[in-house]
This record gives sequence, structure tokens and C-alpha cells, in this order.
Amino acid sequence: MDWTTDAQFRMSLSRLNGIIATAARLAHPDGKALKARRQGKNNLQGHANALEPLALLLAQIYPALLASIKARTSLNANMGQGTTEARDQQITLNIASAISGLRANYGSDIIAHEIRSGNAITVDSACNTYLSVSLGGNHVGGGGGDTVVKRVLKFLAQV
Repeated sequence: MDWTTDAQFRMSLSRLNGIIATAARLAHPDGKALKARRQGKNNLQGHANALEPLALLLAQIYPALLASIKARTSLNANMGQGTTEARDQQITLNIASAISGLRANYGSDIIAHEIRSGNAITVDSACNTYLSVSLGGNHVGGGGGDTVVKRVLKFLAQV
């Protein structure tokens, strides 16, 4: 399935974009971090482009995941590197389990398109390209995108 052509998914992604923009305007650390990635900080705009829709699809297909994240996070807290929320192993395990299911059932589904080339980004390619092994990706030393997924899921759970 091509989620980028699904009206409901596109509307939900638009709402997510508004949440992140508002959080950044309000100087929320997670909102600011996601906005900075979108704007190319450390050349991470590709992470945001692929992983925000991935997190949204996770939330839509596994709504219980949001309840578990909501119980373990606070909208007032920062989920930056090294923080309690970022290091919470239960959050990581819950997300990894959902990603495993998502890949098994929706791995070839298109969730975004590459910024420059316009080539399709599938669930599998987003995970393999941007996520660490602990979240179901291919990066042994971290993928740089784990915090994007965690922060987006936190916003979806808390807002």
C-alpha cells in the first residue's frame, strides 16, 4: 500500500506536523529537536522525512503502543540523549516489538518519498536506513533516528 496517497494518513501527518511546529514554537526540547532535524541540523532531514511517517503508522496500527508510552513519559520532560525517558528500556522494547510486527505485515508499504530523488521509502527501507538494531534497524552503533521515532510517538501519546 502507498500510505502517501491515503487521505486519512496524510491528514494525520499534517496534524503531527502542526504538533511538532507548535511544540518547537513553545520551546519544548523535543519539538525543537524534531524541527531542527527537519531543517537539516547535522544533515538529519532525511531521518525526519522517513521516520515521522513511520512513527505515525506505528501509532495507527498499534494504538496500545501509545498507551504504554504515555504511561512512561511526560510532556514536560525532555527525551534527549541520555535522559531517563530516552534510556527507558521498556519504551525501547515496546517500540521494537511494534516495529517488528510492522515490518512483518507492512514492510513493503510506502510511507514517504526521498527529499531529493522522490524515490519511494518503504517501512523496511526506513528502518534499515535510519534505525538502530535495538529498534529493529540495521545500525549496530545507533542509527540516529531512534530518538526521532521515540519523540514522535511521545507527542502522539501525550497530545
